[in-house]
Amino acid sequence: MKDMTLFTHDRRIRCCLIQLYGDLQPANAEPLSIETLASAIGNALPSAIVDLQTLGNSQFLVEQDNLLATILASKYDMIGLSCPQGTYEIASMALRSIYAIPYPPHIVLGNALPTSLPDLFLANFPHVLIVRGWGEAAIITLCRQIAENCIQLDAVPSLTYLDTNGIRRDTQIEYAEKPAVPSRIEPARYFARIEAS
Repeated sequence: MKDMTLFTHDRRIRCCLIQLYGDLQPANAEPLSIETLASAIGNALPSAIVDLQTLGNSQFLVEQDNLLATILASKYDMIGLSCPQGTYEIASMALRSIYAIPYPPHIVLGNALPTSLPDLFLANFPHVLIVRGWGEAAIITLCRQIAENCIQLDAVPSLTYLDTNGIRRDTQIEYAEKPAVPSRIEPARYFARIEAS
């Protein structure tokens, strides 16, 4: 539904960013990657709605199913999955659920696993979009394109995807000049730590 408060052809975009947790991530590790991306989206597109969720092995299967059902019922324009090492199984489960609905949103994968092994995901989920490196430039560009209803994947930086002929395409990697300050969801819930690469 178009937001009537906007006076351009753009519409308000709705995103859900999900941090995945596997056996290699402690359950109290702060989801900095999605918090940083949410902040970047909010700074570039103030009218965007960005919801942050966590999904991991520490949750019961019924909790995982309920969370995914709620996410899918919310009809987001884009869903982003942050997939660190050790999250392939839970990522695959989430992707199967998302792609089972009639009109799935745009799906973006990021973090170490899809960045280093994009073909692992593209072989089973040919419509996913994979961000390589830092994701701010890619996610902001893609959100703008969705809001303008004009998707041009070859113009999205730091992206790996399959074109309409099934050929893998890699756009030029672009880094954020200054990382966004994370939009922390529950600071008291997580253990303070330093993340580096």
